[in-house]
Amino acid sequence: MSTKVLFDTSALIPGLLETHPNHKACMSWLSKGYQGDFQIGIPAHCLAEVYAGLTVMPSSPKIKPVFASQAIDDLIKHAKIIELTSLDYQNAIERCVLANLTSGVVYDSLIAIAAEKFKADCLLTYNSRDFSRLLGKRISIMKSPG
Repeated sequence: MSTKVLFDTSALIPGLLETHPNHKACMSWLSKGYQGDFQIGIPAHCLAEVYAGLTVMPSSPKIKPVFASQAIDDLIKHAKIIELTSLDYQNAIERCVLANLTSGVVYDSLIAIAAEKFKADCLLTYNSRDFSRLLGKRISIMKSPG
């Protein structure tokens, strides 16, 4: 059985954007997954976040929507996309309520639920703080891809 690595948006965008300071480290992880060293998992809603992030990034030249879409299509070919149900969304919100967490951490809670559904061995993120509070020690959290 292959190792399963769930990527969040903070690791996907740098992997796809050559001008990003963390590109080399994140692209290395994506390449290993593409080659089959492990199975890549991506929460479905992160695809929209990646599109939004790539098309708004201050890069030169600016990423055109068609190129962002092509990069996402390539991700989809190499990854298991983890879809969440309305019950998963309710559980993500409840997890935040129980931990007294507010605001945008709810999106990290959705990623935590996706990691559990995927049965991820580790989560690749640059945002380890919130995930530590949401996942505890159930899934290894890579503090940074580098």
